[in-house]
Amino acid sequence: MLASLSPNRTTYKAQRHERITLPADYHSIVDLVLKELKSCSKRLQVSLTAYDGELKILERIYYKGKNQHQSALFWKRIAEMRRYSRRVERLQLSTLLDEIRLTFFRESSTKLLKSPWTHYPDEGYIRATSGQLSLYSALLQKVHHKMQDIFRVFTIEMQSGAFVHLILTVLSVASRIGLLASELRSVVVDAKSTLFSLDAIYRPSSSATAELHLVDIEADRGSKESPFSAVYPPTIPRIVPVVTVRPSEVAEKSTTTREARPKKKKRNEIDEIFSM
Repeated sequence: MLASLSPNRTTYKAQRHERITLPADYHSIVDLVLKELKSCSKRLQVSLTAYDGELKILERIYYKGKNQHQSALFWKRIAEMRRYSRRVERLQLSTLLDEIRLTFFRESSTKLLKSPWTHYPDEGYIRATSGQLSLYSALLQKVHHKMQDIFRVFTIEMQSGAFVHLILTVLSVASRIGLLASELRSVVVDAKSTLFSLDAIYRPSSSATAELHLVDIEADRGSKESPFSAVYPPTIPRIVPVVTVRPSEVAEKSTTTREARPKKKKRNEIDEIFSM
C-alpha cells in the first residue's frame, strides 16, 4: 500500500496566465481560493509542528530500545508505526501548499504571498495537483487507521505486565499521531475542494452567472456550505413560488376593517345616572 502512495511531487509545471486575461467577474473566485488556501496553510503549520514533536519522541523510543527489543513481536509494530509516520513527514505538505499559492504570482517567492495576485495557473496544473492531494489524503487516512490498529494491539499487550512504561509511551504517541494524521487529512481535503472550485474560471458558463440571482434556500435554513458551492459545480435551480403582499393592499384592508366597526356612542350625564 505504501509503495502505491508515492509522496513524490508531480512533474507538471504550472503555466501562469496573467490576471488581465481573466474576466473581472471571476476575480472574486480567485480571491476566495487564495483566502481559503492561506487558511489551510495556517492550520497545516499548527498540525505539522505537533506532528514533528511526536515523531521525535517516536524516534527516541525506536533507537533507545532497538537493540534490547528488536527480536520481540511488539517491536515489529513499533517499526511499522515509525515507517508510516516518517512517510507523512516526507510528503512536505507545507511546501506543496506554498507552491500552489505561488502559482498566482509572477514568480515563486514567498515574499509575494502578502501582495495582490497577478497571475493564475493553467487547468492542467490544477488537475495534476488535485490528483496528488487525493493520494496524500489516502495515505493520511491509511496512517490514521494504522495507528488505531497499533493502539488496540498495544492495549492488549499491556495486560501482560511486561514493559508497561514503554507500552504506555507508545500508546500515547500512537494516539496523538493518529489524531494529527486525521487533522492533516482534513486540511488536504479542504485544499483539494478549494482547487476544485477553480474549474469555474476554466469552464465559464451562463448557468454560473444565473445562479447568483437565485435565492439560496440552503443558506436560509442555516447551511454552512463553502462560498464556492454557489459557483461550482453548477446545479439545477430550484424554483420556489414566493407569495408577496403589497403594502397598499394591506393598508386598504385594514382601513376597511376599521371603517366597518360601528363607533361607540359617547355617554352623557343622564346615562351615567341611569346606569347606577
